[in-house]
Amino acid sequence: MFQKVLTFLIINLYVGLSVAGNAETCAFRTPVFVSPSTSSKALISLPRGSEVTLRKNLDIFYDDIIFKKVTTRDGIVGYIKSNHLHDLKDSNGRCDKISPDETNYLKRMNSELLTKEKRFSLDMYAMGWNPNAITSPTTNQISIQSQSYFKGFGLSFFKDIKGLKKNIYSFGLEINFLSQKNIFIDQVDIQTKEENLTLRISPSFKINTGNIFGIRSELSFGLMLSYDDLRIEQNDLTTGYATFSPGFHLKNSLFIPSFIPNLEYLFGLSVGSSLLKLQRKNNLSLIGISNQSSLTNPYQFYTSLIIGLRFID
Repeated sequence: MFQKVLTFLIINLYVGLSVAGNAETCAFRTPVFVSPSTSSKALISLPRGSEVTLRKNLDIFYDDIIFKKVTTRDGIVGYIKSNHLHDLKDSNGRCDKISPDETNYLKRMNSELLTKEKRFSLDMYAMGWNPNAITSPTTNQISIQSQSYFKGFGLSFFKDIKGLKKNIYSFGLEINFLSQKNIFIDQVDIQTKEENLTLRISPSFKINTGNIFGIRSELSFGLMLSYDDLRIEQNDLTTGYATFSPGFHLKNSLFIPSFIPNLEYLFGLSVGSSLLKLQRKNNLSLIGISNQSSLTNPYQFYTSLIIGLRFID
């Protein structure tokens, strides 16, 4: 009996002398290595805040890294980098998060994606706004039968500008196509259909203006060339107005990351102007429609909401 008690006391004394205390892990996922080397096998990966038992006087230097020998709650004995541990005897409180934390693979992956030089980006989006007023130069009072929204789609291609800060300044090309259809009748019940079409091509500069709560903002602007066409139809007879016009555009876009790599959700607002008047295409006369030679451009000033996707290479 005496021998068993003595053996028990000796074992407890040995354990007490060899244990320095408890510590908690500070890294996002703390590896416990089989030997004091980061190239050795990791026995287990402990989440941040896990408690381990420190072994006394067993700090080991290897390749300019200090390792501590520990025992986990599951009884696994191994080595942890000292900067991944916080001694619970420390009066300064709990450990701070490591920055940068090389064990936070998700954060590291996102960081690498953001700092990676983008060769180019492609935006595909729908555009729309409230209907424009009737554009046809009517000579009588009219009553609108139907009116569609001003809507269409757009494509944008951008590439980082070499020599400037990566992912901040880009140059590219924007292409938009929009249309609107209206039907109206005049005082003598003559039905007229009109369709507004516009195609815009714009070399553009783009600036990354910031990132708030994971939502990135960009501003693009540039001069543009637009082809604007007004078609007016009565009983299979068609006349209209058209012009090629210089102009400008400004677009503010917001980007939200998606769960798919290299894909972002796009929301924004686009404004712009076409500067020249529309010119008459032929001399065909229609009932209740003026024969004037030019017409104020229905897209002299325009606004459209945009929603779509961005693909990043």
